[in-house]
Amino acid sequence: MAESAELFVEQFQEMWRAPTPEGFAALFQEDGHFKHPEMPQPLPASAAQGYMQAVLEVIPDLSLRLRHAAHTDDVVMLEWTQSGTVAGQAINWDGADRFTLHDGLAVEGVAYFDPRPVLAALEIDPGEALSQLGSSVNA
Repeated sequence: MAESAELFVEQFQEMWRAPTPEGFAALFQEDGHFKHPEMPQPLPASAAQGYMQAVLEVIPDLSLRLRHAAHTDDVVMLEWTQSGTVAGQAINWDGADRFTLHDGLAVEGVAYFDPRPVLAALEIDPGEALSQLGSSVNA
């Protein structure tokens, strides 16, 4: 299992070298799901491409620097710093992702970060922003 987790970390880093909606979706099993802060419910992997497309439309220069990675059995924890320009303002925020793997791909992904820096730059009410995104992508 260690090889599978290490390969997943490499694929995650490769995807973030030049993030694309297709690259994000390729991290997940077909029956997988993921959840980011403010989402009312997890989104199915089938929505991953649309979700990342929407994110990249708002933050076209989005990047991620992996700071730490750890794994046990089929769980991978990744600590990172993301950066991007939002509404003309350069911002950074820290967070972590937890992925549960099956056959080397995520069946579950959960992101842990404070979305307020992004939402403040967009002048969006934190209570509505990502829940609306989650609803629109899931529709």
